[in-house]
Amino acid sequence: PVGKKAIPSRLVFKVKRGPSGEITKLKARVVVQGFRQRAGIDYHETYAPVANSTVVCLAMAIGAHSDLDIEHVDFTQAFLNAPLEEEIYVAPPPGAPSLPPGKAWLLLRALYGCMQSPRAWHK
Repeated sequence: PVGKKAIPSRLVFKVKRGPSGEITKLKARVVVQGFRQRAGIDYHETYAPVANSTVVCLAMAIGAHSDLDIEHVDFTQAFLNAPLEEEIYVAPPPGAPSLPPGKAWLLLRALYGCMQSPRAWHK
């Protein structure tokens, strides 16, 4: 697009193995090279809340004192569902079908690597 710079992307591959070492799945995902984004131009805010170590220790102490079970939750694909507010254009990764000159992908949802992905997911 005119006046916009497409951010490069790449494919990340992962091999999932079973208990005996056999290959069970071959996975691939597109990752944006967010380190090439420019502050104030491609993104304005990157804030995402994180847990303070004091709060985590306090929660664990209360759980231990009350004889409660403490569990861990991890959102493995959290960033992939966060809608974006900014217009972010991404160049297709090597190996993807090529686009005509001057064309790029418009991201509607956050991808891994975008500077604003954590903030977008938190909203």
